[in-house]
Amino acid sequence: MPPWYTKVRILSEAAGNNGSFTIDMRAFYKRLFPEYPLERLDPKHRIYSLQYSPKGVAGLSGVSNGARLLAIHSPRELSLALQLGTGKETNKPIFELMTNIYLLTTDMGRLPRRGMRKPPAAEPFKPVATINLARIKYNGNYDPEPLAWNHLAIWMGNNHRIRLNVTGPMSIAELDVKKERLAAMTGTGILELSDEEKAGLKKFFNAGGKLIVDSCGGDSTFARSIAQVIGPIVEGGRRRSLADHVVLQGPAKMKRVYYRRSLSLRLGRDKSRPIVSAILRDGKPIVIYSPYDLTTGLAGYEGFSLLGYKPQSALKVMTNLLCDAAGVATPAPK
Repeated sequence: MPPWYTKVRILSEAAGNNGSFTIDMRAFYKRLFPEYPLERLDPKHRIYSLQYSPKGVAGLSGVSNGARLLAIHSPRELSLALQLGTGKETNKPIFELMTNIYLLTTDMGRLPRRGMRKPPAAEPFKPVATINLARIKYNGNYDPEPLAWNHLAIWMGNNHRIRLNVTGPMSIAELDVKKERLAAMTGTGILELSDEEKAGLKKFFNAGGKLIVDSCGGDSTFARSIAQVIGPIVEGGRRRSLADHVVLQGPAKMKRVYYRRSLSLRLGRDKSRPIVSAILRDGKPIVIYSPYDLTTGLAGYEGFSLLGYKPQSALKVMTNLLCDAAGVATPAPK
């Protein structure tokens, strides 16, 4: 999969309800996203009800990385109604649908002006600390946002002069605590590890390695799997909530965190507090995990359907978690 695919968000339509164009777009998306199929969206998808509930517009298809839509295709024409305006009652549902798509994509906010949103560029710096981290792959959706860690490495260097060296994705058998004492894992859906992979993680933990995990997109199934599958691997491990100050008081100091809108509404009073758990052994965190999305936030994307931290908070939270796990003292301000 090309590394730039994570930047793609496409809305396509078949002008004049042209079936041949839909067939061609299906083939195009298969080439662009070979690991993720174009599939019909569930009629209960929030795209049909986020702000409006337009009638007669079902039938959209989408390409999802398991956390967010990378592309949306309509086999029916949309642009003609937009061109003709809302004067005609039959055009109104199309405007309502397009409004839902916009709000879903922006987390009910605004798109940046064209040319204003550029990928982060690395600035030269003299590192005050270095963290080596290995990304883990497994038989599942282990790499939904390929550029997330690249963005974090650039952000940590530019803002805190911390060099983050990220390797992988690699198999659990390749983990070597002498090279990387920290490992990271993300995903969606059910997490399944073989006996050999579990043994490999156990060996990594016993050698002094630590693991940071998040549920990409806030996927609840993957979040449950973290505790159920990885928890028992830590001998004598006990699950605890990670203290707020660990998340808030590292190099990227914060007074509160910001979640995406849907999760913020769900959390209510806790919408300003970081929610991160740890599996402790002898009082020390061996596995640090977030049931809510960090990875897509690191990649820089908004999205109403994403249950997790807003991008700026995701960058700060992960920076502090990494530094605490690696024992990196808070560097002096840049």
